[in-house]
Amino acid sequence: MRVSKKTLVTCMLIASLGFAANAIAQGPDTPLPRTMRPVIRGRQAAVSSMKAEATEAASRILQTGGNAFDAVVGGQAALAVTDFALNGVGSDAVVLVYDAREKKVLSLNAEPRAPKLATIEWYEKNNGGKIPVSDGLLSGGLPGVVDAWYILLDRWGTMSFEQVLQPAIDLAENGFPLSEGRARMIAGTQKILKYSSTIKIYKPNGEAPKAGEIFKNPDLARTLKKLVEAERAYKAKGRHEALKAARDRFYKGDIAREMAAFSEASGGLFRYEDFAEYTAKVETPVSTDYRGYQVYKNPSASQGPTELIALNLLEGYDLKALGHNSADFISTSVEIMKLAMADREKFLGDMDFIKIPYDGLLSKDYARERRKLIDPAKASLELRPGSRWRRGAALACRSRR
Repeated sequence: MRVSKKTLVTCMLIASLGFAANAIAQGPDTPLPRTMRPVIRGRQAAVSSMKAEATEAASRILQTGGNAFDAVVGGQAALAVTDFALNGVGSDAVVLVYDAREKKVLSLNAEPRAPKLATIEWYEKNNGGKIPVSDGLLSGGLPGVVDAWYILLDRWGTMSFEQVLQPAIDLAENGFPLSEGRARMIAGTQKILKYSSTIKIYKPNGEAPKAGEIFKNPDLARTLKKLVEAERAYKAKGRHEALKAARDRFYKGDIAREMAAFSEASGGLFRYEDFAEYTAKVETPVSTDYRGYQVYKNPSASQGPTELIALNLLEGYDLKALGHNSADFISTSVEIMKLAMADREKFLGDMDFIKIPYDGLLSKDYARERRKLIDPAKASLELRPGSRWRRGAALACRSRR
């Protein structure tokens, strides 16, 4: 992400608001040559999301006086309804924020945490030492997105939960046309049949809904309304306390107790204490300069820093001279990603338990050293991570002197 010098406060919600575009106060222009996507122009703001309903929700919030952070929360809440498989209320959030007042990029880490019972010993004793990837109650993490909503609204937003969640509540109560992809997902997911609560929502008449049918989720609407109710109850104590009351009802109140009770009754590992102790973090992002652009990523997520490692390697090549999608272009890109992902496998992980040597991993000296391993005439078949701990410390010492 390149930081703009404009005074607008902007916010990016990774893996939640992306892909389909919409602009305020102006419609699409004619498509450019060789693309089916129109140019979008506007004077105030732009909203981008995976679903038209979410784009509309965020746009509506901007048009009624909300800022970018209010719009992000409202748009993501709408995604929780319409894109429930990927962006539901049970999901996590990784956010990059540019605070124009502080002129600073920040990282919001609302990633999932494993429940306390999810230990190596538990899986060895109860599941043959394996983590079942297809069972959320045994392998899933604690949801972080509601805490992300709270932090975004409390620290940078201007609106209430009641205002930003209303579009999502309307969608959940009144329904929306189901997409082909989500219809196929519901029809093909046998796990839905495991619980009466999911059958009631996703196969209410014993059959999966068809694409184009109006899909409703009254249970989710009630959950979102509970957040609004908690906020209203604390409104007299001020905005901060009201927002926190909504957040705490999800993680420490009756919603958390209901989720924990369902997990325990269904053989899952989540307990009330797991929800009550969850908290998202605001962190300093990691970054690198790529050809004059300062690129920022969340330090606690593995994919973002891996991209920074790859960009440092890529900086040593003239991709234009290689020719777009030529054999040399593709080969070089693939070999770069092999090296970056090898470092990811060795060095990146949970920052609560390990120290990640970013000073070394993201240094230009390290990239030059690693680049020597790339043979343009030969594909590597080995996992070749570097050795960063000692070198990273040495680089840090030299820079201080």
